[in-house]
Amino acid sequence: VFGLVSSALAHLMPRRYVYLVRGGKLDISVSPGILGILKEKLEKWLCYKAFKISHEDYLRHKNRAYFEPLVAGVEYDFLLENRYFSNDESPMSKLYLKIDENVTYKRIVGHVVVKSGVLTYQNPFDILIEPRRHVVVYHLPNIPLKDISIRDGKIYTTIDEIEITGAAIDGSDNKITFTSNSGLPLYDEFLNDDWVRKWDTVWNLSYLNNHFVNFRFGFINKLAGPLALTYSRKRAKESIHQKIRRYWCRISIDIIANEKLCKIIWWLTMRSRISYLEKHITKTSR
Repeated sequence: VFGLVSSALAHLMPRRYVYLVRGGKLDISVSPGILGILKEKLEKWLCYKAFKISHEDYLRHKNRAYFEPLVAGVEYDFLLENRYFSNDESPMSKLYLKIDENVTYKRIVGHVVVKSGVLTYQNPFDILIEPRRHVVVYHLPNIPLKDISIRDGKIYTTIDEIEITGAAIDGSDNKITFTSNSGLPLYDEFLNDDWVRKWDTVWNLSYLNNHFVNFRFGFINKLAGPLALTYSRKRAKESIHQKIRRYWCRISIDIIANEKLCKIIWWLTMRSRISYLEKHITKTSR
């Protein structure tokens, strides 16, 4: 994307300008450094808000809670961080407890246990239940960050299994014990190739890329109809009408709505799409 924007900018702003002054020539050069600054400003003006919206949509997916029962009136979920796709200076996993307002527990104590190969990590917690606080967030500094590596043809993960164990304690020191195993967490962020580092920030562009696909195929549909991809394939015993339609579908897909051309149009007109993109980001439930 940035290469396409840069190419467009290079055509609009050549490196040397020549002006005629009183019959003579005044040769003015624009240094590559200035062009780089202008290119950076143009990219940020065109793309920054869109990047921010796309990453916000990713975070809303990521932070969506899928609470599981722990004890009566209490549910839990984990937010497991990784070191590569976080913009936090010190990313750290978290435990979320969703607490019903009618519970009589005063404290919830226990351990979060992570198994990674032959290693076991433990993070103790002692959480005070406060009235009218329906969700408690507890940081887990002892838990390793998610990571995947491949060694000797095998895939290794830093978290193979995660478990929470402990007890809920009421005002009379009665204890209700619990143990819940969440198994192997998802590592779907490592399978996503829509990551970009720009302006000292990591961005997830899945939301924008999905909308671009819709934009391009919507354009193709307007040019050649909703079955353009189907009709673009050669068939046996085609009639003249079918051949003409096939040629037009191929022209629409490969030339008029070419992916690179559509990307240039998409990004150069991005500022006009911001309002639409903001309205369609995912609602969060955490």
